[in-house]
Amino acid sequence: MLYKLPKLFPALLIIVCLSKFGFAQALKYKEVTNQNLVYILNNMELASKYQSTDSDFFVNIFYVNYSDGSRDTESCDASTTVYIAISEDGEAPEQHLYMLTKLFDVKFIKWIPKPNGVGFMLSYWDKKLKRKTSTFNLTLKSFSIVNQPVRQSSPKRH
Repeated sequence: MLYKLPKLFPALLIIVCLSKFGFAQALKYKEVTNQNLVYILNNMELASKYQSTDSDFFVNIFYVNYSDGSRDTESCDASTTVYIAISEDGEAPEQHLYMLTKLFDVKFIKWIPKPNGVGFMLSYWDKKLKRKTSTFNLTLKSFSIVNQPVRQSSPKRH
């Protein structure tokens, strides 16, 4: 029997390693109880993505609709929060998150490439049923409103 031990050793080693490293690490889970996070992740919609030409700067724009954000009008549209997630590339990237709240019927219009970042335009309804357009600028470390809302004509809504 001892003469077979050298031939069995690799098989025994594999069995021991699998039992320690493969089977011993059972999957574990934990329920997320932060209801705001649960709501956001279940209701977020990717509106647009941007990647710089040298792929070192990324932006994702997400919409989350809130049904309790009525305009107190007959239409009872849900309010939308717009999340702007900015990240650089790399192993430990610098990342930032900004949000615009209580907008209605938000529409992403376009990206505007800039030398040190990017701009973008959104249109939305205000509480007085006026369609507006705003332009925003982003760099890795900053978010700014370039121009305050420009009011557009208001079509009749049913």
